[in-house]
Formats: sequence, structure tokens, C-alpha cells
Amino acid sequence: MSTLRAANWCEGLTAYLADHLIAEQRGQGAEHRRAILQRVTDYVTPENDFPLTRFQSRYNAVTEAVGYGKTAMVFNMLREKVGDAQFTKALQQFYRDNRFRPASFDDIRKSFEAVSGLDLRSYFDQWVKDVGTPSSSSKRRWRRARASPSRFAGAGRASVRPRCSCRGRNRPGYRNQMVSMPADKARVEASFDLKGPARRVEIDPQFQLYRRLSPLEIPPSLSKAFARRKC
Repeated sequence: MSTLRAANWCEGLTAYLADHLIAEQRGQGAEHRRAILQRVTDYVTPENDFPLTRFQSRYNAVTEAVGYGKTAMVFNMLREKVGDAQFTKALQQFYRDNRFRPASFDDIRKSFEAVSGLDLRSYFDQWVKDVGTPSSSSKRRWRRARASPSRFAGAGRASVRPRCSCRGRNRPGYRNQMVSMPADKARVEASFDLKGPARRVEIDPQFQLYRRLSPLEIPPSLSKAFARRKC
């Protein structure tokens, strides 16, 4: 008789609360998350991808990228969704409710729902039970009075249609605008007025989302060549 084992969520959570936390405290959180997403981009394909509910242990680059990397990013996105304070309280609640017994992703969901008051079923269905690695893109329209629409100069209005959440860098001269992406939509459109010149739009510059990176976001590495081999 075979026994169905619960999905292994603890490896990714440990990686997030240990490796990622150390990198974050050193001011290297974005670089750490980019490295996670680079491994996913290099090794995970539609043919070898699998949902987190099937992860048991790491035995090759693909299972590491999904079981460790995706799980860590799922917790990172959950932290972004509920905030730092509620994220910590929910993990404490999960620990108190599930000590000395087997626990699952559903138990994690229930603890976060109890603390945050949010319905997180669609979030866990999308990122834990479903399979797939989304990619991001955007279509931009720039409008400016007395100027060609193709030029990014002067004040005006920008319409952005991102296919994931986007955020501008928080530096002097930059506007930080968060555009949320509902779990049940493939794209979203947002418009906002500009007080200065519009130079560019960056989608997820801090690598907060689980996604496939574009070639421009990935530094040269040997993993791309190695990923061509069967893992």
C-alpha cells in the first residue's frame, strides 16, 4: 500500500527565511531574487515544469528551481500581498496551529487568511496547484501636447498595459507607481498623469514576482549552456 505524502513546502520556506533574508539584510535582496528567477528561466520548460503540490525533494536543477526557488518566490509574493507585519503573524499562527503534526499548503493558506482577513484560495490555486511560469511584457502609449507621440519628452499622460505588476525605481526624479495584477486576469491597463518627462517604464525591477526573465535582465552565465542538456 502506498501513502500519499504532503507537498514539501518547508525547503522553499527555509530558503526564503534564511538565504533570502541574509541577502536582503545585506541590501542584496533583488540580486538574490534575480538569481532564483534566472535558474527558473534557464532550467524550467513547459515540458519539465510541475506544480508545487508535486514537489517532494530536490534531485536535479529543475526540482531545485521549482521546489526551492518557486516556493521561495511564492512566499515573497505573499509577503508583498499582506505586508511584513501580517506575514510574520501568519507564520507564527501557522506554527502554533500545526506543531507536531503534518501540515500542507492548505494549512499555510488558512493561517494567512485568518490573520489577513483575505480570501487567498485563488492565489494558492494559481501559484501552488497550477503549473506554469509567466513572462512579463508591456505596451506603452505616450501622449504629449504639441509633440510627436513617439518621443518621451515633456509632461503628458502615459497609459501602460503591463502583464504583471510594475513598479518604478524609488529614486529622486522617478515616480513610484504600483499597478496590481488580479489573479484572474491576463493583463491590466493603468493610466496616470505625468508632471515631467517620461523616459521609460520598468516592470518588476526588484524581481518581486515569480516569472520568466527577459534576455535583457539576465547577465551572461554558463547555466544557459548547461540548461540545454537534459536535467
